Amino acid sequence: MNQLDQLTFKISSGLKKIIGRDLITDDFIAVFELVKNSYDAYAKNVKIIFDNDYLTIKDDGKGMSFDDLRDKWLFVAYSAKINGTEDEEIGSKDNSYRDKLNKRYYAGAKGIGRFSSDKLGSRLRLITKQKGSDTIEQLDVDWGDFEENSLEEFIDIKVDHKTFSKEFYNDFEYGTIIEITELRSPWDRNKIKLLKHSLEKLINPFSNSGNDFSISIECKKELEADKKEKIARDKINGPIENFIFETLNVKTTQINSVINKDFITTKLIDRGTPVYEIREPNLDFNYLEDVRYQLFFLNSAAKNNFTRQMGLEPIKFGSVFLFKNGFRVYPFGDPGDDELGMDHRKQQGYARFLGTRDLLGRIEIFTDDPEQFKEVTSRDGGLIETAAYEQLVSSFYDKCLKRLERYVVDVQWNYKLDRNLEDDKDQEDTNIIESSIGGRTQIVEIIKRLADNKEIEIVSYN
Repeated sequence: MNQLDQLTFKISSGLKKIIGRDLITDDFIAVFELVKNSYDAYAKNVKIIFDNDYLTIKDDGKGMSFDDLRDKWLFVAYSAKINGTEDEEIGSKDNSYRDKLNKRYYAGAKGIGRFSSDKLGSRLRLITKQKGSDTIEQLDVDWGDFEENSLEEFIDIKVDHKTFSKEFYNDFEYGTIIEITELRSPWDRNKIKLLKHSLEKLINPFSNSGNDFSISIECKKELEADKKEKIARDKINGPIENFIFETLNVKTTQINSVINKDFITTKLIDRGTPVYEIREPNLDFNYLEDVRYQLFFLNSAAKNNFTRQMGLEPIKFGSVFLFKNGFRVYPFGDPGDDELGMDHRKQQGYARFLGTRDLLGRIEIFTDDPEQFKEVTSRDGGLIETAAYEQLVSSFYDKCLKRLERYVVDVQWNYKLDRNLEDDKDQEDTNIIESSIGGRTQIVEIIKRLADNKEIEIVSYN
């Protein structure tokens, strides 16, 4: 007997572990995901609070209504950012939120960041209030309830909910508070300090994300130790200062490239002295419509200066960081990471190529297409190798890294042509190159090769 039946999937309560701490395997990444959720909720201030067995993340974002909790937060893998409904309730009713006339991108999009708290602790209390609302919503989740019996269905696990009047939390005007208890690992001073150093590199300070978004850490038990700390960035309590290389005043060779859908513009600057600026049509990178590269070559003087000011060697800080929509993508830039293959390439020509030890910089991607530059779901595995990602790497090498290498190798490292250049690596200015016939000759040769390319327009040169 032929009979057509339609069946449906059943979802085990064990799914929680798969998309929770089995997926987010790093405590720092878990905190980052929750911070990014605060940013996407239009928060301007986020406070991370450590108190014995409590970890609290408190923001002043738009908060959630009961309907939001039921239809969005408790809807597994649902993302209002992807379907375009994230900001429906904001509309134009509150001008205190970020200016809607500016192009705004979201930091998260998969709808699983809320499960990051499972990595950090076994219990979660979520308290949320929308601006102008008379009520406060509270959810209490015991992640252990999802692990007692994998034969039980996910949707059958109950989550406690309460509604309070706004007077119940007198000091809470609006936003969201996430309280995580029964922490799965201890947070001592050193671990919190490492978290702070990682948060310094989480947000690109030159994007719109970093302009009106502040993160701070509060840990009262470390206040006394902070008073004895001589290095400012090693103090636990206080706001996170986004790392900005330019503020170190390290004079070194740098290259800046900007790619939009029509043109690629590149500037090369050597220790404050402009060398050239060029423009060319974007013929090969159709997926790259708003990408920026900034790459610094660290000579001996720059490395020493960096170490004096930061309290650690550049190689221990990191190398070339990648930011998507203003937030860092891991593990790009981590010490020892070679996601872009620069060290592997350098092994093939040690004196011809630059590696992670020689470079510090950032790659910035701005996109509202979640498919082209997609992060690996575990959040610490980089980007999925799409056609857009391949163009990103190719353009980084061809329009940025190789042009910087050409200047460093052919001019600064060309000792055979002029032995005087051997001392240039320790200098914070270009006096030796400017007084060197060999150095000046090589710079002219670089400009000449660029001029010979009919596609390249030389905007200016020294």
